[in-house]
Amino acid sequence: MSQESAQSVSTSIEQTRWRCRSLQMPTILIGLEGELRGDNAIDALDCTELGTALASAMCSARLRELALAWKSQDVPEPMSWCDGLVALPVVVAERRRRQGYLVVLLRMSDVESTMIADGLCGGGAPATLVSTLDQLASYRPTSVRAIGALLHWLQDDAAEIESKDEALESFSDKLTESYEEISLLYKLGHFMTELAAPERFVEQTCEALHATLSFQWISAAFLSDHQLARHMAGARVIHGIEGAARSVVRDVVDYTLDQTIGQQLNTIPAERLNTELGLHLTTDIAIGRVQRGDQTIGIIVAGDKDGADHDISSADLKLIDAAAGLMGIFLENACLYDDQQAMFLGMLEALTAAIDAKDRYTCGHSERVAHLAVQLAQAVGLDDESCERIRITGLVHDIGKIGVPESVLAKPGRLTDGEFELIKRHPEIGVRILRDIPQLSDVLPGVLHHHERWDGSGYPYKLAGENIPMFARLLCLADSFDAMSSTRTYRAAMPRATVLDEIRKGAGTQFDPKFAEIFINLDFSEFDRMVESHLRRDPAVRQSGSAAA
Repeated sequence: MSQESAQSVSTSIEQTRWRCRSLQMPTILIGLEGELRGDNAIDALDCTELGTALASAMCSARLRELALAWKSQDVPEPMSWCDGLVALPVVVAERRRRQGYLVVLLRMSDVESTMIADGLCGGGAPATLVSTLDQLASYRPTSVRAIGALLHWLQDDAAEIESKDEALESFSDKLTESYEEISLLYKLGHFMTELAAPERFVEQTCEALHATLSFQWISAAFLSDHQLARHMAGARVIHGIEGAARSVVRDVVDYTLDQTIGQQLNTIPAERLNTELGLHLTTDIAIGRVQRGDQTIGIIVAGDKDGADHDISSADLKLIDAAAGLMGIFLENACLYDDQQAMFLGMLEALTAAIDAKDRYTCGHSERVAHLAVQLAQAVGLDDESCERIRITGLVHDIGKIGVPESVLAKPGRLTDGEFELIKRHPEIGVRILRDIPQLSDVLPGVLHHHERWDGSGYPYKLAGENIPMFARLLCLADSFDAMSSTRTYRAAMPRATVLDEIRKGAGTQFDPKFAEIFINLDFSEFDRMVESHLRRDPAVRQSGSAAA
């Protein structure tokens, strides 16, 4: 049989042929019209003369006659081929539809081999053919139907086993696909908590897909529309390939993104890419659409499939689509998170503006303290998330001053002891204002304790040393630096050298000594720019000594 024909014959039929051969029964594989199916359609048990006889024009004509007779029978019956030789048909079926027959030849024991050989050849059969027929298993006519029934049962059992094996293999494939999909989704689900870092999520998704699928590279690309794609607008992420080949992949991805918008594409043939881009790709590319609502904002592309089979499978597309779907959900959530953060920070800025409205001499104070605290936090090695939280703490650290009378806040000259006691209440008032906002629970210690001193003489609870929360120790330095650098109702701004000298003197008494040493070496150029900006915002406030002095 040819390779194509062999592939069309089920394993069960091949098993039946092998068993017939073991029982010394020649077989012929034919189609519904009696035509031979493939180069190896005749199994003459390694006898050249028998094979030649069965392949003759006379035998071919007899096969057509038999096939025609069997075609009209619901259950094909054994029929005489010639005197002493019976053709027993075993149906070859595919999806319960008859495709042909495996013709099993049975030698009858009551007829001489010479007569059978002459019947096969039309007379004058060679001695070697007769000798071969003598060696075949021989049966009595009464045994034919029993043997036929046995062969049919054998074939039915083999077909059922084959069907179950195929079902099991299909189930195993589906189970593997499902496992890969669940494993990928589980992995990506862990990444979806970092809403503030969409770029990292996209990179992790490409990496996870590359580890799961048999593609040399995975890429994600997004539209340049900032309103739709937000942080990822115009971004290109490529995983799995380096060097000069990345520029080729980028060209492929850019072309694919352009072609995918407005079209329902899940693959692009290599021939099309080669024609359009002048490349020499050998495999197609797979595409998953990243959507926000009903709008496509980007794509995931997989290219250069590895392995013996370069065809893109439905399992490949399913995993890529699943990843693209999760990416779309994540980016939508990231946009909502951005909106929520913007609204949240807008609220904080409104609160700090309310403080500034109470005391114009502190205009921009909270914003500058937040900036300095972040600079110091970065310098001592805190991570990005902690730095963002210290920034928020700096913005709201003086919110409690809303509860202090303006006459006290704006009083020229020194305060009385009673007035200072009112001022000292602002950290606790601030905590009472903020404590019912869940998003601010972690900043409350910084708000409450930013006036504590390293030596324990501060307020409100006289905490000392490292018992003072870290955020509060950072804020204490930033707050004191800005206060000394700014003109207040009771004094002018101090020169920069004097302020830094005061910080050095206060290390180990007012300030954390380790943080103080780091603080005095910070770059204050951005702080000075902020001072100038705030001064322009309210020129009535004089801060003559705050910048270059």
